[in-house]
Amino acid sequence: MVARMKANDELATGDRNTSVRAVPIAGERFVGTDSTVVTSPFDGHELGRIPLCTGGDVDRAVASAKAALDEGPLPRWKRAEILDRAARLLAEREEEFAQIIAAEAAKPIRTARAEAQRAVSTFQFAAAEARTFDGSLVPLDAIPPARARSGSRCTARSALSARSPRSTSH
Repeated sequence: MVARMKANDELATGDRNTSVRAVPIAGERFVGTDSTVVTSPFDGHELGRIPLCTGGDVDRAVASAKAALDEGPLPRWKRAEILDRAARLLAEREEEFAQIIAAEAAKPIRTARAEAQRAVSTFQFAAAEARTFDGSLVPLDAIPPARARSGSRCTARSALSARSPRSTSH
């Protein structure tokens, strides 16, 4: 069974302990036909189920990743937008993620909450970094209207400005 991916989408049938959690493959949420049980390392009880991916599923995922790389790097503004959204979605479900971390890794909930908070911060810092100027290049693709522009560089002795139809630097 394959269905289109949506924000906060969880393809599940039944309760949390017997449902199959979808995994992303090639832009879709995939639950497959067979699944495997994820158990608690603490007491072995069932935490959930995940799909068993076949070699064909893995090939499809790798082909999709290669195709994305062939399209070239995302502009800074788009990377920042994606990272901001990931941080926001994770923050909205921070306690849920902490509970999952605690159960799957048999960690104290306090430690798991710190990990979930750190994950949110990591996405926030990465989004900020995607917008940060490194001192020698002003990334004109840091905002959507400048999608197809390269940058400018200023030094104490000279100033260089360049434009191209498609930026290849990041």
